[in-house]
Amino acid sequence: MRGRWVLGLRLRSQMAFFLFALFGSTVLLITYFNVALLTQTIEKQAEQEALGSAVQVVNLLHELALDQEFSPQTLVSDERFGRLERYLVGVPRFHGFHLFTPDGVPVYRFCQTIQAEPILAEMASRAASEQTPLWKLWAFEPGGPASGCPFPGFSPFYRGLVSLEYFAPLPLQDQAPGGNWPVRMVAHISIETTPMVCRLGLIVVFNTVLAFLFVITGFIAINLWGEHAVNRPMTILLEAQERLGKGDYTTHVDLEIPSVNEVVVLTNSFNRMARDLQQYQEALQEKTHHLEEANQQFQRLNEDLEQKVEEKTRELREFFSMLTHDLRIPLAAIQGYAELLGRAPLNERQTRSLRGIQSANSSLLELVRNLLDAVRFGAGQVEMVPEAFDLEALLDEVVSNVGPSIEASRICVETDLVDGRVVADRTRIGRALTNLLANALSYSEQGHSVVLRASEKKGRVQIEVCDQGPGIAEENLSHIFEKFRHFPTPQGPSPGLGLGLYIVRCILEAHGGTISVRSQPGAGTCFYFDLPVPPESGRDREVPAKGQD
Repeated sequence: MRGRWVLGLRLRSQMAFFLFALFGSTVLLITYFNVALLTQTIEKQAEQEALGSAVQVVNLLHELALDQEFSPQTLVSDERFGRLERYLVGVPRFHGFHLFTPDGVPVYRFCQTIQAEPILAEMASRAASEQTPLWKLWAFEPGGPASGCPFPGFSPFYRGLVSLEYFAPLPLQDQAPGGNWPVRMVAHISIETTPMVCRLGLIVVFNTVLAFLFVITGFIAINLWGEHAVNRPMTILLEAQERLGKGDYTTHVDLEIPSVNEVVVLTNSFNRMARDLQQYQEALQEKTHHLEEANQQFQRLNEDLEQKVEEKTRELREFFSMLTHDLRIPLAAIQGYAELLGRAPLNERQTRSLRGIQSANSSLLELVRNLLDAVRFGAGQVEMVPEAFDLEALLDEVVSNVGPSIEASRICVETDLVDGRVVADRTRIGRALTNLLANALSYSEQGHSVVLRASEKKGRVQIEVCDQGPGIAEENLSHIFEKFRHFPTPQGPSPGLGLGLYIVRCILEAHGGTISVRSQPGAGTCFYFDLPVPPESGRDREVPAKGQD
């Protein structure tokens, strides 16, 4: 904007305040000098009026011839003093009257408020010796005693009593003061000048009020200017900011300000920010729309893929179920025929061959059972049927069915039971024990025994299967219960599919318990879990322990 005096809002406010302060200071200085000049004028006027009244009193004293002989004893009955007192009462702003001897001894006093002070006697003696009138201005503090002190000069802010103390020598004969005639008496007249000071104080108060009103008016003007130039635009900007914060990105601020200042710059910046936010919001909405379409397409593809995977998984489970079911039938037939052959008289070679057939058939049958159980547990098709049964009988049955007699002879069964009865699914617990024993035998060297221990602890029966194998490394302990996990054995690679321990974990978790393990490399491995006892046994039942050493 060329040709226009453009100033920033901050600079304008600073200059306005500076000019206002300069103008106010000028007014106050002019007022002060006017008051000082008026003070001097009133001081002279008050002094002249008081001196005139004092001279009239002295003239009355000469007229009454009080400088002649009189007796202090007849003072009350002396008509001259009665006339003097009546005259003094009528003197405007009369304060007090004394008669002193030339040596300062008071012989008569007519006072309303003032008290005789040594300084009065001193001033009387001085007036008598100099044979000329003397006068001083005295000040009396507000609320103070009747005694005063010399007043240095009129002050616009003094609020006490001020009086003129006039001392006039009275010669023996009627002659002008300053002659060589002896002084008979010294008169002291005290006249107040306070009303003059009060008028001066009123003038000062009036000027102070005017200056205060000027200051208040100036501040109101600055405030109104600031309200129009600052507060109103800021209020509009704040309201626009609130709308912008609530998501109204079409907000735009228009201020009718003719000049360029900080508020206009701030408004333009706000409008640019609002436009940028609106563009960003539109771009964001467009990208969000594209992402939503892509997400919907991805969800459709994912649903189709999940459906296909589920169909393939179901087909695979059905295939394994049919396969394992079909394998169990011929394997069971082979086992039956092997048992029939074992009843017939056989030579040693035939017996060894039959044992090989039975061992291979048992391993293959166990593999089929594990595969079938893994498929069922993975599909969630296994339900536990808990019942109370004799654990010792189950242990004997598991040991007898674990394999040939040479393998069963390596198993050492240890029991420490009171009743021997537990509550669980008998068939599934038997499968778990069978898998644990098979695992322990496969990881133990020939000649090493496997311990199957059952003991009652705190109302529960804990079952342990321990071997003397090579142990399990610490980094492998967290993976041994996963499917298809293999670890090397002393005899070579681990047989089977790696499903035995996984099925054990699934069986015990289905019972609401856990399987735990402790092992050290070179010191063997021990698996343990616990089962509850029947409630009718009278023992205290506790929560199954998840792992105990």
